[in-house]
Amino acid sequence: MEETLKKILTDHGNVLSDRPKLRALLMDYLPQDKQACNLLLMAYDEDIHSQLGQGGKLDRFTLSRYVKNIENNYGVNGELAKKTVLAWTYALNIDVEDEQNAETSANHRQTSGAYAQDGESVWYYVDNSRNSIGPLSVDDIAALLENGTISSDTFVWTVGFDNWVKAGETELSKYTKHSPVVSAKVISVPGSSSDYQITKDANGIVLQRFIGVTKPEIVIPNTINNEPVYAVGNMAFANFAGIQKVVISAGIKYIGDAAFSKCSGLKSVVFSSGLLSIGAQAFVSCSALKSAILPDGLQFIGIDAFRECKALVSVTFPDGVQSIGEHAFLNCKRLIIHCNPRSYAMRYAQENNVAVSISSVQGRAGDYEIEQTSDGIILKKFVGHGSDVFVPQFIDGKHVYKIGDMAFFKRSALTRIVLPNGLQCTGKRAFEGCIALIIITIPDSVQF
Repeated sequence: MEETLKKILTDHGNVLSDRPKLRALLMDYLPQDKQACNLLLMAYDEDIHSQLGQGGKLDRFTLSRYVKNIENNYGVNGELAKKTVLAWTYALNIDVEDEQNAETSANHRQTSGAYAQDGESVWYYVDNSRNSIGPLSVDDIAALLENGTISSDTFVWTVGFDNWVKAGETELSKYTKHSPVVSAKVISVPGSSSDYQITKDANGIVLQRFIGVTKPEIVIPNTINNEPVYAVGNMAFANFAGIQKVVISAGIKYIGDAAFSKCSGLKSVVFSSGLLSIGAQAFVSCSALKSAILPDGLQFIGIDAFRECKALVSVTFPDGVQSIGEHAFLNCKRLIIHCNPRSYAMRYAQENNVAVSISSVQGRAGDYEIEQTSDGIILKKFVGHGSDVFVPQFIDGKHVYKIGDMAFFKRSALTRIVLPNGLQCTGKRAFEGCIALIIITIPDSVQF
């Protein structure tokens, strides 16, 4: 397919700025090889052509990053993903570092770039523009993880890695919890608030431990003695079974690791504006907690944050959440996530088999025209865009039980569709004309 792509780019100079034209040409040149057409378009949609440019050289580590992107985003196996990237490099006249040079390059990194002068290994990460940033010391990359500049889902590399991997899957995972790091001595502050042990730093006050009288409702202050409170510290309220409701005041930015862990009587948490991060195990085993509305501006949710909250049935996510840690909602078996259908939370829910509900307005919900019936929701027509579609499980709290007749008819850009658990049936000609579709995930609930 590389020869065909190169001919298209040679004969049609402006085609890289016109996806529909590129797709039409691929279908004309490769009428019997739809898989090749789809793979090349996937790479195009990943913007690999723009990042590669024209001419130059591609090292093995950047190659592996491009391959990993296609694997993760489209479910393509590594061999096909690599073949696709190499087709683009050939068509764009990009030289790829051979194995011998790759080994030499790796050795060079080990002697000059991949180890600091004191022998400590250094790291590289991939930013939002897919550029490789580094070298960085362990302390430097740990600081970026802890302040939220990068997350557990950011791809990183250091000596010994064959490919780029997510930070949360490496030894860096201990830094991906996004909790404030406070090393000052814990002190009691009389005359300001006898309810907390606190520490101070340049950002303000951290509430390190609640030492007041336990009440059914706790309002966490955002100032003490006219100084701002910016964080609830690690384990600050852990194991307080008598607390039933917590109100987190506006302006508090961080909830620390295990801050409310095992508060077995906690039924309600009111989050306010300004919150950026919820730490690892922050609400683990809060077995009475039923629902949560997460505030706009929240970006990070730590590992195991709501694990074992077995009564949790509803969590509403803002669009800006960028990272949700591993097992954040493990064993929350009744949970329904409410979110925007194009958000990170939607993708997280689908990939972790968590039920999703979106909202409708005047017969439309996100990317769908819908019909509400006594049995639930029928998706009558897909009116969205993009190549990768996750169908919601709920709309307005009602089950999506049917895909209507011709619902995805001739949506030629679609390459993958994931259907939700609980879906019962699909209508006639529902996916007819989806000529680029190569992956469709169908749950066991669908009856044929």
